Amino acid sequence: MKEGAIEYKYEVFPRFSDMDAYGILHHSRYLLLVEEAKFSFMNEPALFGIDVLGEDIKFLISHFSIKYINAIKYKCNQSATVVLKFYIEDDIKIIFDFIVYYGNKISCTGQAIHVVTDMNNQLMLSLPDKLVNRYQELKGAVA
Repeated sequence: MKEGAIEYKYEVFPRFSDMDAYGILHHSRYLLLVEEAKFSFMNEPALFGIDVLGEDIKFLISHFSIKYINAIKYKCNQSATVVLKFYIEDDIKIIFDFIVYYGNKISCTGQAIHVVTDMNNQLMLSLPDKLVNRYQELKGAVA
C-alpha cells in the first residue's frame, strides 16, 4: 500500500442491466463501479464530506487504467467490493488506486488520477487547502 494512503471499502450490487450478452459485467461498467465508490468516499462526512458536484472546483480524470483479472458474473444478491486507496501526489494529483473484488476473487485493479480545475476550467496548480489539510489530518490518524 502506498505510504499515507487512506483506504476505503465500498459495497455495490452489480445490476442485471450491467451485464453483456455473455452474462458478465460489461467492461465499461467497472469504471462506473469505481466512480460510485469514489463519490461515496469524497462525500463521506467522516472523511472529506465534499459534495464533488456542488463545489466551486471540478475533479477531472487525467488518467485511468484498469487491468481485468476475473469477470464478474451476474448473481442475484451478490455484491462487489471496491477497495480504494486515496493519496495526494506532487501536491497537485489526487490518486485512487483500486481493487474490485467479487466474492473472494479479484476482478480488476487499476488507478484513477485526478487534477482540479476552477469553475472557468483553468487547471489549478495546487489543490484546495480544504482538501489538502483534511488529507493530512486523516493521514496522521492512519499512521
